[in-house]
Amino acid sequence: MVGADRPGAAATRAATWIQVLPVDERAVEPLSDRLDPGEAEAIVLACAVHADLLLMDDQAGRQRAAELGLTTIGTLGVLVRAKRAGLLPAVQPIVEAIIALGFRATPDLIAKVAVLAGE
Repeated sequence: MVGADRPGAAATRAATWIQVLPVDERAVEPLSDRLDPGEAEAIVLACAVHADLLLMDDQAGRQRAAELGLTTIGTLGVLVRAKRAGLLPAVQPIVEAIIALGFRATPDLIAKVAVLAGE
């Protein structure tokens, strides 16, 4: 299984609230010229289930999703929302931790997230 050794993979597989749904591969193909398979499949699935919000960090994926009328949020946006909702005491330690794990973000974006999180 691809990504089985990634941080959080075991917890994700064990989560009973996560549903794995099939994706129409014919609908994915037209998106595959500009996007990685994961982003293309996420967009197709979001359209199919009429998702209110699509978690997407890839800039090309976010742009294509917007073209299709989907509303997106990135990982850092989720963290800011969680902090504002009182679910996290601080965002910056988490940002630093995920960057250490390979998450990519520009210094400008990281600074913007700190301001939005009030840190």
